[in-house]
Amino acid sequence: MTELPIYLINLDGSDARLDAATSAMEAENVPFIRHAAFDGRYLDLREVPEYGARAARALMGRDLTGGEVGCFISHVEVAKRLLSSDADFALVLEDDMKPLPGGFALTRALIAEARAGRDQWDVAHLGAEKLKIATPLHLIEAGAHRAMLHRAHYFPMRTTALLWSRTGAERFVQTAYPITCPVDIHLRRLMQQNDGGVALSPSCFTTTDAESEIVAAAGKKRGTDSRSPTYPIKRAARVIIENRRASLLQRRARRGLT
Repeated sequence: MTELPIYLINLDGSDARLDAATSAMEAENVPFIRHAAFDGRYLDLREVPEYGARAARALMGRDLTGGEVGCFISHVEVAKRLLSSDADFALVLEDDMKPLPGGFALTRALIAEARAGRDQWDVAHLGAEKLKIATPLHLIEAGAHRAMLHRAHYFPMRTTALLWSRTGAERFVQTAYPITCPVDIHLRRLMQQNDGGVALSPSCFTTTDAESEIVAAAGKKRGTDSRSPTYPIKRAARVIIENRRASLLQRRARRGLT
């Protein structure tokens, strides 16, 4: 059985973040592979072929930032690394992650349950601050540590800690381009196609209080300068659709559990 590969996404030059993440991983005696992030912060996005500017404005009502595009591409690159290996799962961490007690043990326990055939899922969100629309499935236990596994019909925001299955990574890579929204929104929409997202609560990882380098570089809130007049309408419509899809999936899940 191939050992679980753990990838840490880190921008070149973000040495303080890398040092903090390295210390946290060494304290847990967990080896990892650093993945140099795609730095899109200072690029002309018209020269990034993976980005679909027109489709992004149609969906989001604004242009994406270079940081958002770079983050998306970085996650695709790591998913491809899983697919080019012989591993069946991979843990993908961003460099502002912070392991919580029992986090790695619960991650391995979740994988063991999946390998035993108890659960089928594409990607597990291990850093969710809260779950909005979800169905509890069963407990995952690792020694004294416990977390409830949920079917995450409304896949949580942020991509601090994602556990990919090979099947999920394949779907992600196949649907990734052109980029039309931030990666966490894409994952939410993608997982709603087959209800393939799960999440642990309480989470296995949290974030540090490190300032976002994307925001710091831009010096402004993301996308505020490119918002179209229809931005509020498009955002509200998208949220309504995502909520309705999640609620429908939740009703189906509950019927299946009864």
